[in-house]
Amino acid sequence: MMQIGLSWNLPDMIIGLIVFLLTFFGTIAIVAIVLVRLPPDYFAPGATRPFMLGRPWPLRGIGLFAKNALGVLVIAIGVVLSLPGMPGQGILMLVLGLMLLDIPGKKKIVHRITRIPRVIATINALRARYGKAPLKVD
Repeated sequence: MMQIGLSWNLPDMIIGLIVFLLTFFGTIAIVAIVLVRLPPDYFAPGATRPFMLGRPWPLRGIGLFAKNALGVLVIAIGVVLSLPGMPGQGILMLVLGLMLLDIPGKKKIVHRITRIPRVIATINALRARYGKAPLKVD
């Protein structure tokens, strides 16, 4: 009978710890930077900001494609980080990923998530720490 098991050695554990720490602190830093830099009315109903307005159409097209690709990547990372036992800010990464995408119904989904009292309280506490006005969600 063959026995299947994991064999851990010190270099593997050190690499695992480094990856854990990088993902944990990296996602926290990314989320913090983006949420602090948002204008206070970003989530307010009717607030729209065209992406790369006034740029030549080829540059704008490439920028839109890159922004949407990054949004899909950030959502995938957010889904993984939302799993039990994974380090990082999964729900906030999902919000950031959705903010990057240009899809129908995006605003409705983002507004629904940001209206969760715990989520908006966390975001506004972070913004207050850096002297920024709280986000308006209603």
